Amino acid sequence: MPTPEEIQRNIDEYVPHVGRSNLEMPLNWGTQGGDRSLVDSRGTDFWLLFMNNLVTPTPYLDITSEVDASGTVTISGISFSQPFSVLANTVTRVNIPATAEINSSGAIQSLGIHVVSDNEVTVYGMNQAPYTTDGFLGLPVDILGTSYLVMTYVGFNPELAIVSPYDNNLITITPVVGSIVNINLNQGETYQYSNGGDLTGSIVASTLPVAVFSGNDCANIPAGYSACDHICEQIPPVSTWGTTFVTKTLEGRINGDTWRFMASQNGTQVMVNGAATGPVLNFGDFYETILTTNSFVSANKPILAVQFSNSQTWDGVLADPFMMVIPPYQQFLDSYGFSTPVSGFSTNYFNSAVETSGVSGMLLDGSTLSPAAYGPIGATGYSSAGFSVAINTSHNIDNSGGSPSGLYLYGFGSYDSYGYPGGLSLLSINTGSGPVITIEETTLNYFCTSLSSGVSLDISALITDSEAPFVQSATLYYRTAGDVTYTPLAMTMGAGDVWTATVPSGDVQSPGIEYYIYATDGQVGTTSPASDPANNPYSLGVDNLPPDITHTPVTNSIIGVDVLISADVTDNTNSVQSVELYYRVIGGTPVYTSLPMNFTSGDTYEASIPAVAVTEQGVDYYIKATDNFGVSCTYGSADDPLIINTGNEPPPPESVPVSNWAIYFGIFLIGLFVIFRFRRRLA
Repeated sequence: MPTPEEIQRNIDEYVPHVGRSNLEMPLNWGTQGGDRSLVDSRGTDFWLLFMNNLVTPTPYLDITSEVDASGTVTISGISFSQPFSVLANTVTRVNIPATAEINSSGAIQSLGIHVVSDNEVTVYGMNQAPYTTDGFLGLPVDILGTSYLVMTYVGFNPELAIVSPYDNNLITITPVVGSIVNINLNQGETYQYSNGGDLTGSIVASTLPVAVFSGNDCANIPAGYSACDHICEQIPPVSTWGTTFVTKTLEGRINGDTWRFMASQNGTQVMVNGAATGPVLNFGDFYETILTTNSFVSANKPILAVQFSNSQTWDGVLADPFMMVIPPYQQFLDSYGFSTPVSGFSTNYFNSAVETSGVSGMLLDGSTLSPAAYGPIGATGYSSAGFSVAINTSHNIDNSGGSPSGLYLYGFGSYDSYGYPGGLSLLSINTGSGPVITIEETTLNYFCTSLSSGVSLDISALITDSEAPFVQSATLYYRTAGDVTYTPLAMTMGAGDVWTATVPSGDVQSPGIEYYIYATDGQVGTTSPASDPANNPYSLGVDNLPPDITHTPVTNSIIGVDVLISADVTDNTNSVQSVELYYRVIGGTPVYTSLPMNFTSGDTYEASIPAVAVTEQGVDYYIKATDNFGVSCTYGSADDPLIINTGNEPPPPESVPVSNWAIYFGIFLIGLFVIFRFRRRLA
């Protein structure tokens, strides 16, 4: 163990430093579309994994809920399936086989852990092994994104791992050092990557949302101190990063904790307690320092903040490394449920941060937490405190006054530790105010019609950006229906922020054209369609009239009841190949779930939106019909869907339209009645 003099020398000799990624922001770097205003770390659908640990672990999941909930945990690759149930405000533990650990790099495996529940739950994962443990907060599918920057540390085997909730998900890993990796994952498949170097600032980009985890087999923190410990976290998508953080030192530690702050954009300046920390950071760069006091951290552009527990020889305290994502205070929640490990950790703590005005309302299991334990964090208007809790216990945190708070869970044993956030809101507060793409009316008029082959085609869109940096470029990607490869074509800005590109006449050929638009302001990119545009592009018929869809929109439904969607579909050119229903919960994942609509009789096709998707948030949906040439028409669209409002009362009866002939006939009858009465008076 270090002497007091050596402990002081450690902090005196530590030098904060910057790590440079030297990577350029990818062309397809962007934010997910859709209203994501209702998401947090609670959910009903999770895809998780356990990364490689230094030794074989004993992993488990802790599942908690504010209401009674039940569901299943499945891992298809090892034929594991375990039902669970959890009572309101309690915790249920599900032990996971050690064979679920991803212990190889560079291989696609079916080791995704699928957690589904009938009501919202919070899920914590613990990758526990003697002397090398860490845990993570699971993030539900509805918050997952397509753009990530990962955080690891120097030392033993820095690693990142990915699990896909969707089939045919094209993923690109761009490490800070090493070759780019392209893979295609189907639902539940995992991929772990490691090249021996610190991967902080490496890029993960995908065509559909993925869950991304990162950390180390074992890390000495700061570098050169022992012993090492497994570290891991599930990384939130860049769209949820923030610019304002309140920090709390770890209980029981001396001389502070290691922090890394990573930039999502060029020109990022990190400030600690109002003072600039060092050089300006660019995309993927990080600043590492030791914070010895509770602090206010801010940045002019969104950053990821990660707190690391230091190795035991840093301060001689019974402890070891872990990594813990710290959310911006805009992402605090109103309440939390959590538990401590069954064994292995002699001391367990939670840190709490809340607006100072809400300190007196902080409750642990219904009892008031000591307001005197909280101390102000500078002039931020926030206060924080740390509390010890017993091992193998379950607890609930909330606030009697409704003030949101931050919760951070951690514990220490002999050369071992764990730590993770207790939960967080996951609002897309870092949308970057990217370009907004609106297809022009002249282009919309092409949809569901037949264009002439050999005639050049203008594609136009209104592209705006509400704040600097403004739109720098826009690109049209197009291909002939049935082809695989897109041709990029630069768009030109005209009057009124309308951007246009012209598809050459030689490329406008039967049976049709597929396209999407990408625009960037140099920092954030957006697409139209907003979600998975390469796999779900816009479709235009050429010498081929796409299918015609007749549909009466469903506008109201009862919560928790299947919704029948019916449409009449015909094709005048040849034949209807398929009819599909696309739906999603409003405010959740921007990705739609698709169902085949089944032919019933005549020209009618039907499918039902399942009851589990009919929530109080409401439902977005649209219908897509494709002909035998692969050209499609939609009723509604991914970016302009039909909306079903939901409630607990039966929907009002649909009004019956009255034809003009019925109106004329009514007028005729009234006229006869008036003439009859008039003639009787004359008589």
